[in-house]
Amino acid sequence: MKRELFRLINLGLVLTTLLAPFTTTVSADLAPEPAPLAPEGPAASLFPAWAQPLALSKAPVRSETRFSGKNLVSQPVASAAQGPKSASSPDDPLAKVEPSVMNELAADGKSDFFIWMTEKADLSPAYTLKTKEEKGRFVFEALRETAEHSQKELRTHLDEQGIGYHPFYIANKILIRDGSQTLLLNVVFRSDVAWITANHKYQLEEPSTNPNPPAHILAVESNISFVNADDVWAMGHTGEGIVLAGNDTGLDWDHPALINQYRGWDGATADHNYNWWDATGR
Repeated sequence: MKRELFRLINLGLVLTTLLAPFTTTVSADLAPEPAPLAPEGPAASLFPAWAQPLALSKAPVRSETRFSGKNLVSQPVASAAQGPKSASSPDDPLAKVEPSVMNELAADGKSDFFIWMTEKADLSPAYTLKTKEEKGRFVFEALRETAEHSQKELRTHLDEQGIGYHPFYIANKILIRDGSQTLLLNVVFRSDVAWITANHKYQLEEPSTNPNPPAHILAVESNISFVNADDVWAMGHTGEGIVLAGNDTGLDWDHPALINQYRGWDGATADHNYNWWDATGR
């Protein structure tokens, strides 16, 4: 019975992980900026297939800020359906730059942007390893080592210029804070730089509450059935008596949906001793 229970839970978690990239919902009123245009040529391999934006049919002609010599100028560009030129084109290295980065530089003189490195770690040997621990250790070390040596020269240059940045090793990219036009021109022509994209900000939809909730549960919501939790309940496993701990961004212990299940709450007063752990040590 326990083996079947864990099989159902694991199946739900695996499906959740695999389908997560396809299940994003965005409010029409709070829609984020369009996704970066997908690169063509060798740079396209830096992005997983599911991350490539769909081509837009019948998109209108728009203007885009481009570099002309040492200055930024605005000129008409083709629709998004055509996409940018190849990032590896020797005639136009600026095709590696997402248009919104250059637009922000033209308007504000600075921009936050990501510099994607060309080199990628070869993770294929992980398939030959036997245990999950061995696979995880190999992938972690390969990603870290690839990022360290491929970013070293560029990061040295950034340090010498006193430019603020934050390196990432999983995607092998560097986030530049308040980058200038001069900096962008210095790095875009580098052969070890594959792509430069904006640091997009997305507004999540604010949670809503029902002022008149039903007296009892009317149905199982999709997020519950999606991980097969209702199938586990049908087997007689309801979770009653089990203590759950969260180690993420924290929990609001006195939230109406949690307080009556919080182990440190007796119905009148709270006792956080041995019931609450602050990972920050504060």
